[in-house]
Amino acid sequence: MAEDKPLVTVFGATGSQGTSVVKALMKSGKYRVRGVSRQDPNSEKLKPLRELGAEPFQADQKHKDQVVAACKGAYAVYSVTDFYAIGPHELEYGTTVAEGAKEAGVTHFVWSTLANVEEQSGGKYEVPHFTDKATVDPVVRKQQFKYHTFVIPAWYYQNWSMFPGLVKTRPDGTVAFTVPLDENTRHTGYDVDDTGPAVLNILEHPEEWHDKHVPLAGYHAPIKKWIEDFTKVTGKKAVLERVPDDKAPNEEWAQMFAWFREFSYYGDFDITVGRRAYPGMKDWPEWLRESGWKGETPKSSEE
Repeated sequence: MAEDKPLVTVFGATGSQGTSVVKALMKSGKYRVRGVSRQDPNSEKLKPLRELGAEPFQADQKHKDQVVAACKGAYAVYSVTDFYAIGPHELEYGTTVAEGAKEAGVTHFVWSTLANVEEQSGGKYEVPHFTDKATVDPVVRKQQFKYHTFVIPAWYYQNWSMFPGLVKTRPDGTVAFTVPLDENTRHTGYDVDDTGPAVLNILEHPEEWHDKHVPLAGYHAPIKKWIEDFTKVTGKKAVLERVPDDKAPNEEWAQMFAWFREFSYYGDFDITVGRRAYPGMKDWPEWLRESGWKGETPKSSEE
């Protein structure tokens, strides 16, 4: 019976990570899923959740009573915050969800985090959308869940096509990767759709992954290798157009790329761990073949 299956509450269920987690858990047939969003459960935006068989649930991460209600009866929680939606409130919202999940009696709490850039760089770089998530890590530990796990998503392969200004096509058809990275800077990425299968494995083996930081890294190579592989798969000529930091999309991203150049994406974390969580994680060439992406970008990046 469906009611006998453990319930997993997924915060950020309509985002890239959350959608992947919902899909993987529902596909496994082992869990019931409650997808949390601020949207009306009957809204068109939540139709994909309903079609997957998940239970849409309306709650705001900043209100603990709503978080507790969303977590009621749940065995596990997957929690992710979106810096670009909530700004400097990730510590506040992340804390509310962790505390609310504990109050609701959740057994396994999975938190989507990133490196503490300020701490690991000795204050040299400030990247709030990384560090603000990392500051929630000790809050999660403080709750003393039976199990807790930290997943650390790498740079989404999808970012190249989603964010204006990272890639452009020159008049002669050459695809230029326009980022403040040197050709030998080792860059780390993954397919965000692989989040769900990794989280499924983590939930299936809670003792193995308790109190572990799990980098979700499908590909780690110098940026020049990224570009070489792009050409091999797509057949399109591509180059690195190394731009200065002040040409990054914004100041925070300039700091982020400087961090990448000096410390790499993950800083002190062991990137090999994620492959154990999901050995099938796609590398960059695999994703290019599967997605069919050949350098197309948002129109605003061409203006």
